[in-house]
Amino acid sequence: MNLKSRLITLEDFSKIQRFKCGNTSIENFLKQEAYYLTITKECSTTLVFDQDELVGFFSLRKSTLQVEIAGEQLDFPCLDIARIATSITAQKKGYGTAMLHQIFEVAHTVNERYITLEALIERYDWYVNRGFIPLIEEEAATSNPDGLVFMMADLYDEELVDRYFDE
Repeated sequence: MNLKSRLITLEDFSKIQRFKCGNTSIENFLKQEAYYLTITKECSTTLVFDQDELVGFFSLRKSTLQVEIAGEQLDFPCLDIARIATSITAQKKGYGTAMLHQIFEVAHTVNERYITLEALIERYDWYVNRGFIPLIEEEAATSNPDGLVFMMADLYDEELVDRYFDE
């Protein structure tokens, strides 16, 4: 893998028109909305290339994770993965995992502790195996009308903090 990534540009139009990931909704987002949302700063779409081939993309946005603890509503800033996909030819070759690693690096760089996403229910196990947990257990256990599971990853490393205080 020789991955290079960069923000989407208007010059990418022909490359993104050929992108196929097997999910029409995600393909249409990339072709019709991703560039506009990037230039209006609603979310940023990063294209991922191996050599000159577009192998995937991800769209990120700042968001808020709302959690109720002891009857109190708390809001935590987070980085939300609005969309992530790999091309059909790149699937099951580690590109999706590599993109998640890049997203984790972005979160560390901008000091975000939480990463959230709405996963397709059929991709649930893939995300669990990469450190995400469901926020609503019932969504993960049964199919829901949207076919989505709201998930998060917490980048807080308790072991690293403990080591810091032990030394």
